[in-house]
Amino acid sequence: MVQEQVPIPILFSSDDAGVAPPLLVAIGSLLAHAGPGTVYHVYLLTNAVSEENLGRVRALFPEQGPHRFFPLEVSERLHRCVDALPSVGWPIATWARFFAAEWFPALTGKVIYLDIDVLVCEDLTPLFEVDLQGRTLAAVCECHRDDDIGQRIFANTPMPAGAGRYFNAGVLVLDMDAFRSRDVLSRLVAFAARPGFFPMYPDQDTLNAVLWDDVVFLHPRWNVRDRWLTRAARRSLALPHWRGLSPVEVLEAIRNPGVIHYSGHNKPWKANHRPEGPRYAATMRALGLLGRHFPGETLLVRLRNCPFPVWYALLRAYCGLRLAVLKSRLQGNNR
Repeated sequence: MVQEQVPIPILFSSDDAGVAPPLLVAIGSLLAHAGPGTVYHVYLLTNAVSEENLGRVRALFPEQGPHRFFPLEVSERLHRCVDALPSVGWPIATWARFFAAEWFPALTGKVIYLDIDVLVCEDLTPLFEVDLQGRTLAAVCECHRDDDIGQRIFANTPMPAGAGRYFNAGVLVLDMDAFRSRDVLSRLVAFAARPGFFPMYPDQDTLNAVLWDDVVFLHPRWNVRDRWLTRAARRSLALPHWRGLSPVEVLEAIRNPGVIHYSGHNKPWKANHRPEGPRYAATMRALGLLGRHFPGETLLVRLRNCPFPVWYALLRAYCGLRLAVLKSRLQGNNR
């Protein structure tokens, strides 16, 4: 008798503008890299997503396929719940994950949350199986190219001096049972609604301020920011802005990402020269979301961007060499 595969719950939240292409690419890449025995149940908290766009998402889930899609329209209650929270410059849907344990009461145990501006590069079973060690969530620590940004984050996010590391909230493994039993939702909302709270990253700062001592830190390959490539190649791997990541971890993540997170303003569904932009564009084309060129991409833009793929290939090779040297030294030290 064949044992039925236990589905892995994946959580997204999006408004209508976020569906095409980012959400479609995130889900499409997730499903494309599912292993032979992996089953995903994808839960989507929607803020006024149109039926047309919901249909485009549903089309990624064939009826005879193993994966399932569970959208939940939450715009009215989301606006009612977050009116007092700081959302200037950020989509209101960013707060929706705070309420997932309440609005999806059937979700128990672990859930993987993904921002919509990600590209999944492999099966997420190893991420789902991470040991939370009795804590509420697992995440990758945040790094900033400018240490002044890190100082401002810590100044705006009241955390004890010994907290050490601040995590990025774009990829999370959440314990839904802990969210409920530890009253995490009430604590998050109470903190975010405090007078005088002016965060750089509203939901992320709030999660860090409340759960700084209730997090397991993941290997950075589960939330790779592609700008790490140029930083790791050009600068010391021991600089403070790596904030606790080891040089080997950084280089392993760059060379073999599990999830790429395209944070920042220059999103990969527009014409630019991000290091992992070609990988994203290839996924868009595979999903029928992009032709030969990006809309509005002129000949001048294409010529300007021509040198970057070669440059990034050289940087990856250099990072690979540094990784090999570091591992060799570590092996020598352990003898």
